[in-house]
Amino acid sequence: MDFTLLKELTKIHAPSAEEDRIINYIVDYTNKNKHKWAVKPKIFHGGIYRNNVVLVFGKPRVAVFSHIDSVGFMVGHKNTLTRIGGPNYKNGFKLQGFDNGGKVTATLRCKGKKSRKQKLTYTSRRPIEMGTNLTYVYNWRETPTTVQVCSQDDRMGTFVALKLAETLKNGALVFTMAEETGGGDIEFLAKILYEKYKITKALISDIIPTENGITLGGGAIVSYRDRNIPRRSYVEHVLNLVRKMPYKFQIEVGSKGGNDGANLITAPAPFDWCQIGVPVKFYHSPNEKTNKADALATLNIYKALMKKL
Repeated sequence: MDFTLLKELTKIHAPSAEEDRIINYIVDYTNKNKHKWAVKPKIFHGGIYRNNVVLVFGKPRVAVFSHIDSVGFMVGHKNTLTRIGGPNYKNGFKLQGFDNGGKVTATLRCKGKKSRKQKLTYTSRRPIEMGTNLTYVYNWRETPTTVQVCSQDDRMGTFVALKLAETLKNGALVFTMAEETGGGDIEFLAKILYEKYKITKALISDIIPTENGITLGGGAIVSYRDRNIPRRSYVEHVLNLVRKMPYKFQIEVGSKGGNDGANLITAPAPFDWCQIGVPVKFYHSPNEKTNKADALATLNIYKALMKKL
């Protein structure tokens, strides 16, 4: 499988609530490539859809959710940094972003043991405007079996969804904002999908960290839970289908973290959901690492499930 698309997605600066650049990329990518896909989707974005993109193929029964934002830092008073989401950082990490003066780069500075109260600052060649969002500097590293780069959470999930688009005949792909900071418009989007298309089934295409026995190279991950617990009968139904497939997979039982499913629980629509994702090592850092075979297994499972669910 060609990972050029993932390479392009991870280049894009799009921390939570500043997803405009990646929205434009996804819409442009769809318009340029949809004529080669099995079905040309309807594209919904902008206006009431805000920083989200919805692609609808044929007669959808299942929606795949993938968030397009990343963790990062916001510039405050006196060179301080405030976390966006839960970045895993070290002193000296390189950061980048954009203010009214153009592109900016900075070096993260921190002292002492990492904690939520730890003071974070930065050094830079020029002052950076307050309110500027910074993300990790892009550094693509690819081997025959792995990819290592920042923002694979959740550009890898977005990559899987866009590769799925090539052959998808019936389904909806939902690219969402602000997941790293608690969720954006999931409840609103779920309401639209239910009222317009009667969709009540969802799959969450989001990475899962290599914890709780999860390993790189172990295949796709089907999750029973993170800090939220989806309806067990639906997860079991998904797992029973996956067990009959020839693709390598592993099972997660987590206790922390979250995904777009958390907001489907509170949505004014009767959605069931299950997270199926690619394992990632060193998540929320500049060095997020994935296994190519795991990504391919995940894509193949999605292709099969979109026909069977």
